[in-house]
Amino acid sequence: DKDKERHSTKSFANRRRAKEARLGTLLPITKATSKYTAQTIVRGNRDIGMMTSEVDAGQGRKCSSLGKNRVKYTRRHRGPIVSGTSLTPTPTAAPLHLNLMMLSCEDKPPYGPSENTANMFLDLISRTRCIAWGHNDLDCEVCPSSSRENRIGDASVTITVYECKQMDYPDSEDEWNSFHGILIPGSFNSAYDDLEWINCLKKVIIDKIQAKSRKTLGVCFGHQIFAHALKGESATKCPAGPQAGVHDFELSTLGKNLLSRGSHSLPARLSLLYTHGDMVSCLPDCGISLGGNESVPIQSVAYLKPGEGDEPIPFAFTFQAHPEYCCSNGDRLNSFAEVVKAMEKRSQISSDERISIMSEVEIKKELVVKDSLRSMLAVCSAFCW
Repeated sequence: DKDKERHSTKSFANRRRAKEARLGTLLPITKATSKYTAQTIVRGNRDIGMMTSEVDAGQGRKCSSLGKNRVKYTRRHRGPIVSGTSLTPTPTAAPLHLNLMMLSCEDKPPYGPSENTANMFLDLISRTRCIAWGHNDLDCEVCPSSSRENRIGDASVTITVYECKQMDYPDSEDEWNSFHGILIPGSFNSAYDDLEWINCLKKVIIDKIQAKSRKTLGVCFGHQIFAHALKGESATKCPAGPQAGVHDFELSTLGKNLLSRGSHSLPARLSLLYTHGDMVSCLPDCGISLGGNESVPIQSVAYLKPGEGDEPIPFAFTFQAHPEYCCSNGDRLNSFAEVVKAMEKRSQISSDERISIMSEVEIKKELVVKDSLRSMLAVCSAFCW
């Protein structure tokens, strides 16, 4: 009976795939089939043709045949508040519908898969835009409702995922130019690993990002690979050993100036969350350290556009820290806690250290969340995101 049941299930799946291929779309999937279907759909599509799935976080999903095996994650949020009767957009105004690409560098939990990472950044950036547009302040968890009479409709953030480990990148300059910016998140790999996908990513950073001055935010591995691509051998193991928990770093004078050009100024010291074993030891000529501490002297970097006159204009910001850990999806800091557990399993930290780290994080949580949002406000303001 069990063999018959397995055969019946397999036959049903085969018939379903054949029908989906004919229709050029995906059939509805019940909650019993998958608790969150976006990544499952994409990985299953390779047998039925080239499909893309667009996920509207919290609003359902829609799928269409667009020629690539990629996923888009979208978060809607409140648009900017209008002062007076009208608002005239300017070339430097943040777009209502922000379209970002994420060069995903980790497909394994707890930091991955890409769905998890993208949703952390969606939450962080959406909340940041709500703060910048006056819907809430640093203490609020979500965007409160506001009437359509005092805002310009709804806004949104969309993140399209490209899988670096699969050598997946935009096919044309038009595709690259369709995005307002790029995210390079963390990875369990090291920037100095001699792997094909890492060497390819370094070339992409040089040829497609630096050469075109495309706006980019890199965190942790993204921070390290950016420096390593532009100045070889700059990513190294931390002499002080693996770092995890809340750490402070002091902004340099130039760092504070570059990151405080918007209406939200930054404090002299930032308290952020860290989980890493490597660090950036030196920078290329176009990179400026924004600050650091005794254990990791280069905690954040601005990469400057060439030939822009006296005033430095960054095209990329990178952080060793993980501001995205402070997302409010599900249990706050859950991804951070799971990564810390993974570090314990790998003997990078002890059990006592893990317990101490999580206790300190609980005590300093409010400060860490505020400083993470402040950091992202600075980046979004500089990039007009």
